[in-house]
Amino acid sequence: MTTDARANRMVEIALESGGALRIPVTHCRACGAEIFFARTLAGGLMPLSSRPAPDGGFVVTMLQPPTVAGYNDAIPSHRGAPRFSSHFADCPAAGEFRKRIALRKTAAA
Repeated sequence: MTTDARANRMVEIALESGGALRIPVTHCRACGAEIFFARTLAGGLMPLSSRPAPDGGFVVTMLQPPTVAGYNDAIPSHRGAPRFSSHFADCPAAGEFRKRIALRKTAAA
C-alpha cells in the first residue's frame, strides 16, 4: 500500500503560551490547493488557504474546535497572530461551491 505524503501535513499555528495548534491540511476538490477547515462562530466550516497571508482577513482562535474569526487589530490576541485568507477568495471554482450550498439550503427549506 502506498501512502500519500501530503496526507500527513499539518498547519501549525504558534500560540502565545509557547505551544502550537496543529490542524490537518486537505486539498480542495476543485483546484487541488492545500486548505484547512476551521469552524465559524456560527458553527459552519470555512475553508482557509493553508499558507499564512500578511493581508489575510482571518485568524484561528484556540476555541475547541479551532474557530476562525475576522482579523481585528484592536484585539490583542490577534496582533502578531498568523492571518489566513478564505480559500473562496482564490479558488477558481468558488462560485460552483456557493451554488451547491445555496441549492442545499433551498432544498432544506
